[in-house]
Amino acid sequence: MDDPQLRSIPALRSAGWTPYQVRRAVAAHELVRLTRRVYTPARELSPRDEHLVRAAALLSTHRDSVVLSHASAAIAHGLAVQVDNPRLVDLTTPPPGRGRRTATYHLHCARFTADDVVTVGDLRVTSLARTVVDLARTAQHAWAVVAADQALARDVSRDSLLAVVQASKGMTGVEQARQVIAFADGRSESVAESVSRVMISRTGLPQPVPQFRVEVDGLLVARGDFGWEDWNLIGEVDGKVKYRRVEGNDQSPEDVMVAQNRRQESIRQAGFWVTRWGWAQAWSVSALGKLLRTALERQGWRP
Repeated sequence: MDDPQLRSIPALRSAGWTPYQVRRAVAAHELVRLTRRVYTPARELSPRDEHLVRAAALLSTHRDSVVLSHASAAIAHGLAVQVDNPRLVDLTTPPPGRGRRTATYHLHCARFTADDVVTVGDLRVTSLARTVVDLARTAQHAWAVVAADQALARDVSRDSLLAVVQASKGMTGVEQARQVIAFADGRSESVAESVSRVMISRTGLPQPVPQFRVEVDGLLVARGDFGWEDWNLIGEVDGKVKYRRVEGNDQSPEDVMVAQNRRQESIRQAGFWVTRWGWAQAWSVSALGKLLRTALERQGWRP
């Protein structure tokens, strides 16, 4: 995020703005009111940057011991995260402060150490490991796994996450966090893959290998999102094309589709069957279980 361009009431007064001019600028959509005493110039912002501008405004109105945390910290770290209300910012204050929830922020109260706090841009934020563990404790299970998978993919070690879990003893959701970290797998490359892993684990079906390598004579032919080697089955989630058009080259959409079809044919020639599912199925244990059961039975699996 670039400079959040915060304008406090004292700063506006120093620049010669009167209360009337501030009200007029807000009404004309030239200024955006972030808090009672903080504004920012109106401009086009991505949802992520808009959230972080609001976060910066709220941090500026709290004492220095308050940090950005939970989903807001995840956004600052660039993690994919579920945000029900993008205007609601998560903050954490250490004891003996008290938590509270307003229309614009959720102030959590929890202990943390100096190692749990980092700076992202100009924002005081819980560290990536602490952020993931806080989400693992409090978020919906599948989204908690999404966050943990992303952390492992960024080379945050499982041991470091478990150390934060251990230090969080006595907080709500610690056992759930321990289970999430144990289940996490940095090989998942998308939200849909992480969610699919969670749902597949609940189906009672054989569990696949993420990012399965399809090889012929020791040479890599393709990599599938999921692979069941014993049944020569590849699973692909959300229909994403594995052969992407590269920006600036002369590949047409038709060329990309031809390449995808060739890839799938290479997988089949290697002796594997490919089954696909979309975002909605990835979130449904019953729908995904039915699809995979049919595919596995087709490949010779029996309960």
